[in-house]
Amino acid sequence: MKRLLTMAKNDGYRMVYADETMFTRKTCPDKEWTRKKENMTVDMAKLAEPTLALLAGISLDKGVEHFQVFNLSVNVEKFQEWLTGLRASTEGEKICLFLDNLSAHTSERAKAAMREHGFRWVYNVPYSPDYNPIELVFSQVKANFKAMRAKKFMGLTQDSHESLVT
Repeated sequence: MKRLLTMAKNDGYRMVYADETMFTRKTCPDKEWTRKKENMTVDMAKLAEPTLALLAGISLDKGVEHFQVFNLSVNVEKFQEWLTGLRASTEGEKICLFLDNLSAHTSERAKAAMREHGFRWVYNVPYSPDYNPIELVFSQVKANFKAMRAKKFMGLTQDSHESLVT
């Protein structure tokens, strides 16, 4: 992996670190602070949001290179669609993708699509997400998402509490 990354950089390729993350009903905090002797209430209808997959690529030079949100999980067709969008946003630049070993990335159809778009690619060492910098970005994105969702739920609680008091 290290040798392939070095070769790509020496050949003038910009590294784009790509991965996907999921947002499900369970992507919310399981604990939250409330006033003493008061329970937090959650509108379960708000939790019934659809499962979404965020597929994104980042680089040191440009930050966020390209992202797309899909319903449900990422498959080969969605990955190919994302590759087309990435190629459109990079306009023929020399790009080397750093990917995990998801079957949507390693399939022959995915490799053919990467070749067709002129991308080079390097796969991460299996079970080593720490080597992919986008994982740090996703951890921040998910933390912010959970905090916003908690505030939304607490806002509902405060609104209902205020309506009972007044």
